[in-house]
Amino acid sequence: MARNKKQKKTSSDETLISIPVYISDLLPVAKEQESLFPYTQEVMIEDAKSKIETFNSSHKYHLIEDNRSTSPIKHGISSIEVVDLNFNKDKCLLLRVAAYQTNLMDGYYMDSSNSEEHSFNTNDKIGYKTYNIILYPIIYKNVLNGKHAAYWYVFLYLDPHKDLRIMSKLARHIMSKVINSPIRNVKSEKFLNDIRSTPEFSKVEITLHTYNKGEEYEPDYVKRYRHEIKIRQQKKLTLYNVKPEDAISALEDTSSVCQNAKRTLRFETHEQRVFSSVQEFRDTLSHTFEDSFNYKVPVLLSDVPSKKIFDIDFIKEKMKGLFTRYLIPDNYVD
Repeated sequence: MARNKKQKKTSSDETLISIPVYISDLLPVAKEQESLFPYTQEVMIEDAKSKIETFNSSHKYHLIEDNRSTSPIKHGISSIEVVDLNFNKDKCLLLRVAAYQTNLMDGYYMDSSNSEEHSFNTNDKIGYKTYNIILYPIIYKNVLNGKHAAYWYVFLYLDPHKDLRIMSKLARHIMSKVINSPIRNVKSEKFLNDIRSTPEFSKVEITLHTYNKGEEYEPDYVKRYRHEIKIRQQKKLTLYNVKPEDAISALEDTSSVCQNAKRTLRFETHEQRVFSSVQEFRDTLSHTFEDSFNYKVPVLLSDVPSKKIFDIDFIKEKMKGLFTRYLIPDNYVD
């Protein structure tokens, strides 16, 4: 998946927007040269837009049925606005979802102008129009066996006022019931299953990054100040024709945690598929590995009450930076 970097600490005038990532089920598609109507990213986008238009004009699937929840509160979707986004030559969709809660039972709200309480009726709704979800279409082409597949990466633009559980529920409902392409979390277990199912890796590269205190030459003006020096060392190990069990051993190896701050692993197959992972040795290895599929981008605190964080150009700029740093390769398909 995308490569992650250690998050910078936010300043006192900043907050963070979280961007969890999901992946849809694969849809097998014919190769372009074998079809009169090739299934491309453009086709995926137009198909999704058509299905959303149908959803908006009907009453079907607007109320979300969740048999797992014991809460009497129900969630629903009023409408979905679709915005076309372009990142260089890549096209994707921004879904601006208007959603609500209903069946609030004994709840109430208070009017700030006169402090009067207003009780909710069962069918009353509390809504937001600012749930933002980005759909990124992918066509995976396996040159070796000729199998092609289409799928979506789904990014949740989780601003500080949104609940991840609710937003995840909305995204899952839209992808499953509206676009007919169910999604799942991008987790380390999927990564490990892909490693296990690969017969052999043509090459495995392991890069270790170490930061040590150094004793280099210090100019006089530096000596007058309290300071510290760190020397970055990098060691790269390349293995060839690696068995999957040894690739797993390399991935789960914790023997160098104490000596190294970061480890980068790159697994390359004979079919030119590439799996990669960047592991920051902060807490546990598995924790930092799973965190690599949930990103965060800093925004100014003042951008939240001003609602600038909901501007399309603002969202695009933040996502553009994410795609630039963490461009997603085709290594999370079955």
